[in-house]
Amino acid sequence: MSGWTLSQVKAMNLQLEASCRAEGGCRRFFVFDLDRLIKSVGADYALSDIPPMTCEECGRPLKIELASVPPSQEKEQENEPDSKPE
Repeated sequence: MSGWTLSQVKAMNLQLEASCRAEGGCRRFFVFDLDRLIKSVGADYALSDIPPMTCEECGRPLKIELASVPPSQEKEQENEPDSKPE
């Protein structure tokens, strides 16, 4: 994955996603909570440092990607409170 950091991903209005697309995988899809990640590991955490992950449902490798945030989600995110429950 790129040398980008979590803060760069957030600044570019992108989101970090993971999907189970391995052959025979369950096709589950996850969107990471960037604010929570930044709070946990720091804004300067490099995407290249994200360890390989496996799907909790089927155990196959997850594919991690960057994606743009659809405009409808941008408005929802602006209206959300700053703190999220753990």
